[in-house]
Amino acid sequence: MHWFYEISVLGYKYNMNDLAASIGVVQLKKLPKMNKRRSEIIRRYLNGIERIKGIQPLLPFEPENYFYQMFGIRAERRDELMIFLKSKGIATGCHYTPLSLQPLFKPYAYGCDYIEKEADKFITLPLHADLTNEEVDYVIENLKSFQ
Repeated sequence: MHWFYEISVLGYKYNMNDLAASIGVVQLKKLPKMNKRRSEIIRRYLNGIERIKGIQPLLPFEPENYFYQMFGIRAERRDELMIFLKSKGIATGCHYTPLSLQPLFKPYAYGCDYIEKEADKFITLPLHADLTNEEVDYVIENLKSFQ
């Protein structure tokens, strides 16, 4: 599955270089506008999925009060839905795999039954400031048409 990943070795923390930092400083000027647009998109997603059976927001999103880097849903048939959406040209992600299921942390895992069961339902949908309303509606319509 294209969304599967594993943490099997310890890695390093890399700090950004000066060039990346200078690009980031310029991008910060655009942040309020991008945050506003992402909030609009999340509200559109929330309204669009409201009555879709088997799909719920991943969190109790409050786009009027907070800014989010991702928009996720819970779906009982996650893997099938992700493959279906991919066939329609819609990129999705599996944002979270519990650390207790990762090879590196497995020896330390205990009592994580709930999240291990729930994690198989998580899907992230496209969310970036350049998404058009038509593109968001296309995602929503395909979520509705999935059976």
